[in-house]
Amino acid sequence: MLVQQIINGLSLGSVYALMAVGFALVFSILKFSNFSHGSVIMLSAYLGLWFSNRFDVGLFPTLLVCMIGGGTIAVIIEKIGFKPIRDKNGPLIYLFVSSIAISMFLQYLMTALLGGRFFMYRPLLKSSSWRFAGITIPIVNLAMLAASIVALVFLLYVLYRTTIGIAIRAAATDLSTPNLLGININMLISITFFISGALAGIAGLFLGMSLNVYPQLGGLVLKAFVATVVGGLGSLGGAVIAAFLLGLLETMITAYIGGAVTPMVSFTVMILFLLFKPEGVAGLLGLSSGSATQKL
Repeated sequence: MLVQQIINGLSLGSVYALMAVGFALVFSILKFSNFSHGSVIMLSAYLGLWFSNRFDVGLFPTLLVCMIGGGTIAVIIEKIGFKPIRDKNGPLIYLFVSSIAISMFLQYLMTALLGGRFFMYRPLLKSSSWRFAGITIPIVNLAMLAASIVALVFLLYVLYRTTIGIAIRAAATDLSTPNLLGININMLISITFFISGALAGIAGLFLGMSLNVYPQLGGLVLKAFVATVVGGLGSLGGAVIAAFLLGLLETMITAYIGGAVTPMVSFTVMILFLLFKPEGVAGLLGLSSGSATQKL
């Protein structure tokens, strides 16, 4: 049972990592916590549900649509909810408040349109579980873990081996720096939001498959917030490590103590890090020294 819970925890942590990295990407450039990220996760889950049912397709086409859809939704939110504030050089708190307002608006909009009902994905995989040495592992958990790892590795390649990635890392130090490379700032921000939204799309699909789809699904973005704080705000590496640790912690507590205690423990860990080690896991591992570019 311990091995099974570890695998489940890693699978859950991988989805938290996708959410946390998308959350941290926007924070590293615009320096505010984007809680509308949760709405992108929720809307992507609904999009995948509609697409898979409407066209009777499997996991991979649905995953591709969720990624493109999530990225597109994130860019639209940025253009409507954040760009006008940035153009007027508004305080960062305005961006933060706008992100919360957008999140709540979209949540209540979906509740008004579809009600508070829970929707279930039809099976997108040929088998539901895998048995090995007395261990039963849901296939969706393995797919979740594999897709998340591939997405994170690809993101690492983009950040360190492409011109856009170099520009994103430069913008994490100073948002005006990419101008020196001849890159349009607004375009760079849109690309960053698209990448963030694509990761949210993957997370939305797998959360929808494992937890069902409902308007409050985006509330799980709080897990991403906890992971980014515990990992060290602005550090993608710290966010990934913290997300996996958070997934393992929550799975073990749920299995051996009870689900009612789980949220309390997660936020207690975050508070303790803020009080005693505000630079987070990245600080413990020496990832937070130097510039924000090094943090990325």
